[in-house]
Amino acid sequence: MKISARFTDYGLIGGFFWLLQLAIWGFLGFSNIELESCSQGLKSLLDSLPAPSVPSFAALLGALALIAVFTTGLLLDLCGSSLFRGVEVRVFVGFLRRNRRWLERIVDQNRDYIQEDWSTLLDAPPIWSRSAYSVALKGMTFWNPHHRQEYFRVVRKGWGLLKPYTRVESFLLSYVLLTPGAENIELLSTQMSLWNTSRAIAAAMVLGAISAILLATGSANSNDLALFLSYLVLLAVACAVTYSAHARVCSTLFALAYVIAGKTSLPNRGSALE
Repeated sequence: MKISARFTDYGLIGGFFWLLQLAIWGFLGFSNIELESCSQGLKSLLDSLPAPSVPSFAALLGALALIAVFTTGLLLDLCGSSLFRGVEVRVFVGFLRRNRRWLERIVDQNRDYIQEDWSTLLDAPPIWSRSAYSVALKGMTFWNPHHRQEYFRVVRKGWGLLKPYTRVESFLLSYVLLTPGAENIELLSTQMSLWNTSRAIAAAMVLGAISAILLATGSANSNDLALFLSYLVLLAVACAVTYSAHARVCSTLFALAYVIAGKTSLPNRGSALE
């Protein structure tokens, strides 16, 4: 991945975030009178400047705006890597279980590094289950100490999967990318770039939903039901975008690891690829 491509992604991510914020502010935060007063203030500021310095001042404002956009994209990229970690863990665990038979041979050969991370991930409870929904609903009744303790116990258990997930995924990426003759796997690099960008855009959606809630608390004309539904829709879309992007990365990663495992053990190809 070239540095210039990442800066382009940061520009797109930051631009999307600020366009979303402007749409939310225009819908909830500012009235027409307030927008008009802001434009009048900017116009009076430009009029107060000497005519020769106006182009320089406009160029300075443009440079500051570009810096703000790119910095926002970088921060959203960093924020998204932590915000949706739980969703990514569940996607990865699903692919790990689906490919368990042929992966066990690779794991046994590299047990010194993987240690107990493999079994920890395989023993993780599924994210879509009746018990998971029950615990999530119980967590909403935070005034009940028993339900609150059960909810935080499940959350802490989910956090315990983050380190094993990071180690095993890093190992598989190294296994694929550092294999002789496989150093230029463009397909995996493209999927990972799309995953990072999608995750950052999803983080922008979540922050946009939060800002809409905060702005609506001071607005007397806001529709609470419509706002809450919009909040849920943004969260659902953000999780769906992250889920699908990481699923494509995992599908490509495990497929490449499967092929490489067969090529590196041709005498035992039948046993390695069963």
